[in-house]
Order: sequence, then structure tokens, then C-alpha cells
Amino acid sequence: MKKNVFVLALMLLGVVNMNAQEKKEEGKKVVNQEEMLQMQSKRMANRMMLNDADAAKFTDLYQKYQKELNGMRERKHDEVTKVLTDAEIEARMKAKWDRQRKMVDVQEKYFKEFRKFLTVKQTQQVLNQRHGGRRAFGQQKFQGRMKQQNHKMMRRNNMRHMNKVDMHKRFQEKKA
Repeated sequence: MKKNVFVLALMLLGVVNMNAQEKKEEGKKVVNQEEMLQMQSKRMANRMMLNDADAAKFTDLYQKYQKELNGMRERKHDEVTKVLTDAEIEARMKAKWDRQRKMVDVQEKYFKEFRKFLTVKQTQQVLNQRHGGRRAFGQQKFQGRMKQQNHKMMRRNNMRHMNKVDMHKRFQEKKA
């Protein structure tokens, strides 16, 4: 009897736990690639501090640019451990070079389009960015942090140097 009650209690806890997990999953919002691209383009337009008209042009053009590039990117769904023949390797290398040439052509095409309303630096940030602009804009933050750290280190080293100079002066005064 006690065993049956214990088993029944365990089963009841399992059912309650499963319901809690299902409710958590219902609350999650799934973002598709199109929405992600829209958010990314708006975020970049805000970071570049574009006015409304330029921001609208930028988001439309940037989305077209990203879609065109995404269509060319290599999809890596092959088995990693698969042993390739020399002919397969050569074919993959040639396909990679063709893809890269096409991507450069697309970047050159969109460079001219972005330059109509962006500065050269802004255009460079857009075209050289990877991973949704985090690298191009994050690089500026990283450089700023490095300057702060270098400044702190220089200040620390100067203090150490000053302490050594003071100690040396004190030592000379004690001798005299």
C-alpha cells in the first residue's frame, strides 16, 4: 500500500513538472531571420545616428545587401569526418573562390549605393562588419576600453617610478 502511494506521488510530481516546462516554452518568442535582419538594420542605423530619411534608406538597402550575401554563403552541412578525394577538394576550393569573387562584387555594388547617403567611415563599418555589425561597432568600444586600461597602467607605472624616485631622494638625504 505504501509503495503504491509513493509511486502515485512520484507520477503526480512528474506530471506537474512537465506542465511547468510546457508553460515556459509557450512564453518564449521565436524570432525568424527576417525579423532578426530588421532589428539588426535598425540597431545599426541608430548607432550611426542617421536621420529618419537616411535610416529608412539604410534599412531597406542593408536588408537587400544581407539577403544577397546570405544567398552566397556556404552552408556547412557536410560531415566533418568525411574523407574527400583530391577532385572533391579541388572542386570545393574553386567553388569557394567563385563565391568569394561574387561576394566582393556584391560589396562593391553596395558600396556605391551606401555612399550616396553615408560617409566613407560609415560605409566601411557596414561592409566590413561580421556577425551583424557587432564586430565593426564593438571594435570601437574595445579600442576605448584598451585606451582606458593603458592609461591606468601608465598611471600605475608612473606612480611606481615616482615612488622609486622619492625613495632614492630619501636615501640620499639620509646619507647626507
